[in-house]
Amino acid sequence: MIVTNISECIPGYCINGTTSGTTGQFSCKKINATEGIYGRDSLTFKCIVNENVASTKIDFCASGYCIYSMSSTQQQCRALSSFPADASIGKELTSGRCLTIGESSELGVSECATNACLFQTSTTSQECRLLSNDPTLHSFGVEAGSGKCLDIDEPTTKGLNTCSSKTCKYTYDGGLHYTC
Repeated sequence: MIVTNISECIPGYCINGTTSGTTGQFSCKKINATEGIYGRDSLTFKCIVNENVASTKIDFCASGYCIYSMSSTQQQCRALSSFPADASIGKELTSGRCLTIGESSELGVSECATNACLFQTSTTSQECRLLSNDPTLHSFGVEAGSGKCLDIDEPTTKGLNTCSSKTCKYTYDGGLHYTC
């Protein structure tokens, strides 16, 4: 529904619209990068329609994006990526802020980049890890659904999203178990 005035939208939605003179046409739009809406400005609740645009304060970014602080006064929605090494590999659960490679969060992780998995570093902390062929990193594969890291030969019944470069997906027990 299009209206002439909106002050706020529910979480996950933002104010989208234009003004012409003293009137405007506004609606609440779902934040979805595939539709060109990357996030929401937390001061105005307006949609961020360009991923390269900086805002004073962002409270929500689309799936596949996280809140990246460019400075103490500027933020942007940045795409999750596992490359280069300083990339934003993960998205913190409650804040939505970007996590870099090796950075743990006690708040939890809501999402990791492609070719990365969710690793429990302690009972209270998680991080996103790049898939690796290094047995000390315990990140040979990504469990479907949860995004959890799987060690080499660690079985799962949930399926596999992907395995590291020197391993392959293996199904056994009539398709009931999967491993890298």
